[in-house]
Amino acid sequence: MWGTPKSHESRQAPLPEFLTDVLAKAIEGQGPDALVFIGPKGGILQQDTTCGRTFTPAVNFAGAAASTLQRALHLSPAAQNGVF
Repeated sequence: MWGTPKSHESRQAPLPEFLTDVLAKAIEGQGPDALVFIGPKGGILQQDTTCGRTFTPAVNFAGAAASTLQRALHLSPAAQNGVF
């Protein structure tokens, strides 16, 4: 949703310092209202399609990769949960 929050006050979100250079390069030469992250057709990212097409598959892939690594290292079930 575009616009101000219900309180009509501005909000700020913390940004890790290591991301500032990456984001600066991503928006270099663009106007102040340009989108940083865009959808496949150049528009805004829609939560339903972004989650279904990108985020969820990435999470599943990372989980499968972590499980494969844990099995390869013969980690115990407790170690898989971060308990050694």
